[in-house]
Amino acid sequence: MRCHLNFDKGDIMKIVAFTLGTQKRISFTKENSNGFIEAYQLNTRDMFRPELRMAYEKAKDFLLEAFGTFKFAKSDALIITAMGIQWDKDFPLMMKKVRFNITLNNKTKDVCKIQTSWIQVTEKNQAMLDPIVDEVEAFVNGERAQGKLFIDDIKPVPMATQRHLAEYETDEFDADDVKVFHVNDITVKGVTQ
Repeated sequence: MRCHLNFDKGDIMKIVAFTLGTQKRISFTKENSNGFIEAYQLNTRDMFRPELRMAYEKAKDFLLEAFGTFKFAKSDALIITAMGIQWDKDFPLMMKKVRFNITLNNKTKDVCKIQTSWIQVTEKNQAMLDPIVDEVEAFVNGERAQGKLFIDDIKPVPMATQRHLAEYETDEFDADDVKVFHVNDITVKGVTQ
């Protein structure tokens, strides 16, 4: 179970809420080295890693376990759009309660938006939620669909490999000596920009 990651040296992060979809909003707190709790919110359109899909399905299993009524819905009809988390003060690695915003679609694509009440989390069913929290924390720490964002995570490419890649690029892409131009350099005859 990896519920907390180091955000900065000496700081511990807790995800408190997040939204999924095109626009992502992640709210989290961290305790700084002086013992103060700081609140942050990340708003972005960056994509999650593909691993989020499996974690999302486990969170959906938690929701279906809590609300058996939704088991009638097809798997793609029930969509989690947001999740809120309350952490236990006495056991900081344990979630106390969670709340979901979900949409439920019918066959004609009508949408029902639902916000659950706070649902009690037990040690047993927290295992279904840990993976999605882990993925959201990894996202905040820079692990996105396009790769790692922080330069410290990038391994340098050896010079020999760089020279080989440079030769490959020249041979592969410039073999016919065609003039390279920018799309903004193209003008239609009689039209000026």
